[in-house]
Amino acid sequence: MKKVVAQFVFRHRWLSMVIVLLITFFWAYQLKDLEIVTRFDDLLPQKHPYIQVYNKVNQEFGGANFLILAVMVKNGDIFNYDTLKKIRSITEKVDLIPGVNHYQVESIAHRKVRSMDISPEGMLRTELIIPVGTIPQETEELARIKEAVHSTEHVFGRLVSVDDQAALISIGFFEGKLDYKVIFKAIRKIVLEEEDGNHTIHVAGQPMLTGWIYYYQSEMYLIFALTGMIMVLLLLYYFRKIHGIIIPFISAGISGIWGLGFAGFLNINLDPLILVIPLLISARTISHSVQMCERFQEVFEETKDIRFSAQKALEDLFTPGLISILTDAAGIFVLTIATIRQLVVLGCFCSFWSLSNIFSVLILVPILLSFIPFKMEAKVKRGMVDKVLPVIARIAVGKRSRWVVMGVAGVITVGGILMGSKMQIGDIHPGSPLLWPDSPYNQDVKKINEKFFGADKLCIFIEGVEEPDYLKNPEKAYLKNPAVLKNIEAFRKFMEEDPKCGGSIALTDLVKGVNKVFHQNDPEWFLIPDDPISVGNYIFMYMAGSAVPGSLAEFTDYKLQNANLTFFYKDHTNKTVENAINRAKEFIENHSEGVRYRLAGGNIGVLAATNEEIARVNWVALLIVFLITFVCLHISYRSFKVSLPIIYSLLIANFVAVIYMIFKEIGLDINTLPVACLGVGVGVDYAVYVMDRIKLELESGSVSREDAVQTAIFTTGRAVAFTASTLIGGIIAWFFLSHIRFQAEMSILLTILMFVNMLGGILFIPSLVIILKPRYGIKNRNINNILSGKAR
Repeated sequence: MKKVVAQFVFRHRWLSMVIVLLITFFWAYQLKDLEIVTRFDDLLPQKHPYIQVYNKVNQEFGGANFLILAVMVKNGDIFNYDTLKKIRSITEKVDLIPGVNHYQVESIAHRKVRSMDISPEGMLRTELIIPVGTIPQETEELARIKEAVHSTEHVFGRLVSVDDQAALISIGFFEGKLDYKVIFKAIRKIVLEEEDGNHTIHVAGQPMLTGWIYYYQSEMYLIFALTGMIMVLLLLYYFRKIHGIIIPFISAGISGIWGLGFAGFLNINLDPLILVIPLLISARTISHSVQMCERFQEVFEETKDIRFSAQKALEDLFTPGLISILTDAAGIFVLTIATIRQLVVLGCFCSFWSLSNIFSVLILVPILLSFIPFKMEAKVKRGMVDKVLPVIARIAVGKRSRWVVMGVAGVITVGGILMGSKMQIGDIHPGSPLLWPDSPYNQDVKKINEKFFGADKLCIFIEGVEEPDYLKNPEKAYLKNPAVLKNIEAFRKFMEEDPKCGGSIALTDLVKGVNKVFHQNDPEWFLIPDDPISVGNYIFMYMAGSAVPGSLAEFTDYKLQNANLTFFYKDHTNKTVENAINRAKEFIENHSEGVRYRLAGGNIGVLAATNEEIARVNWVALLIVFLITFVCLHISYRSFKVSLPIIYSLLIANFVAVIYMIFKEIGLDINTLPVACLGVGVGVDYAVYVMDRIKLELESGSVSREDAVQTAIFTTGRAVAFTASTLIGGIIAWFFLSHIRFQAEMSILLTILMFVNMLGGILFIPSLVIILKPRYGIKNRNINNILSGKAR
């Protein structure tokens, strides 16, 4: 088949090239619809039961897309004119940010946050903590504000720190197409305007984190450009000819247009973080192209016939190239088994991008090579590569050294199996793993956690029975039942026993607070009454006294049928998330008689669902990738002794990656999973090209197995070593230059994967070929005769 394809392409090389270019123009036109934007919904596993509950109630009770902004003083406390004025100013400004849910803005300067007392007439009275109009400056008035804060349980500790040195402003957003750039710019403007010598402002939350990623986007593009420049220089050093640079980059450019154009055609939005994956696919395209250019140059040095050399390169590399491209595509396409839209989208358009290499590399590169208008000079010496390869060849064929290679592989296998169970899903360290610990965002999160309940939320929803005649029979409201409220209080107490839980808020705070106020603020009466009439009256009086729409919006709906219980945590590491969810499930299973709890919301609930989905997808995806790779290999070579060594080589590289991630405490999440899957394709390329070259040498029938292995290492192995070093040289710059920790850590992970897979291709695979002696289904043919007989 490969010979037929090569002959057809070169018989119609102009037509083939025109067809590829016309298709490229079509996909280039689709780039107009391409968006690089983050959509929060795309990050959620929409079929997970937690997310289905979350989607049902997030607009009413608040979602995971929230910001918390802390105003901290360096000297004294916040109860002074300047600080209170600043808190009010910031509260008013954040309420004007596009996308803000006005019912979900809270601070001691907001109209919905009130203290309670009894009027001289004996009626419940709610008052703004900071009065309307001019901020008071009198000592007595400032003391009154301080007393109001300290006596309001759902404010003190949550909206004002227990040391009185910081105030919190909580901001909720409508879910949907939020413009994170606008939000980030607005918050940064507020921070610059309001910070001064005595006040610092710290911001945490998903919109701010996403905003920081956008902030570093221009830096990301510069690093990508630097990666391209490094690869250009390395290609120039390797080939010493302009075609060795231009042709691989033309191929990568056309492949990129196809992939990104396909994304635009489907109206797929690209998250800035996942741009690492397309860049790696472009690097894979360059790698395939270098293999083709290397094979072309090798044949040309024998025949001095440009067209024949290009056609022969296509014929020789069509099978390994096709296998590599198919497995590259399969490795990323398996992400579509996830229920997270970002992974599904990534799997779809990146697999198409990988498949486009069939045209941009296997067809277009040989055609472009056939049009080279100059004769090539003698074989170029490549310095260090040519010095190292003979050593590797001796190790691969050595009677003892090859077994040493197998021993090392065995040790890695055992280590990978033993440590594989320690792989953690989700975040391992506090703050965001996307940014460095000393980044402004992670430092802000740290300071907020030190002063308040916590920057991370877990929302548990209480589902009541809908009463169609509620307005006629309001006494039937579910949340007027003291037994329900007392069960909620028991739940809160149980969850707050977790050291990572800083506190919680619920409707019960208001009920207990009103009860205490009606009993002369005696702390002994800070409890839930035993009769539903008192509960109902207390809630009614609070709502009537506040005269503010949405005053109970974060706690309950207006029918008092459904409620929200919010817990605050000091971090969202995988252990914290898992422990919080497990504790909630434990209580619900054993102590929720008559109360219907529904999990889960807040960023803790969303992360719990995402982590469970990643854990489900991870091993299934890797298993499918290896299975597809094995099937492709076995169909092509019809030999277990060929297919299994390649699969084992990939496993070793995967084990090394697992060991590194555990050692460096990198969790597997929505960002690292695609890199792990794509890493399998890297290993296939190197192993298949070397294995196929050994087969090609043995088909001549005139060389020994040892000679075939050494020839493969000196020829294809040289291209493998160089493509690996080129890619490593390009991406290693990310580690030293990127403010985005995820990209820096992935550069090291990919460096390790490429290096280990390179060794697998030029050392481990040749050693196994010597030991296992696969047959390949070889026919006796002499390649030298072929070359000399067909050269024109």
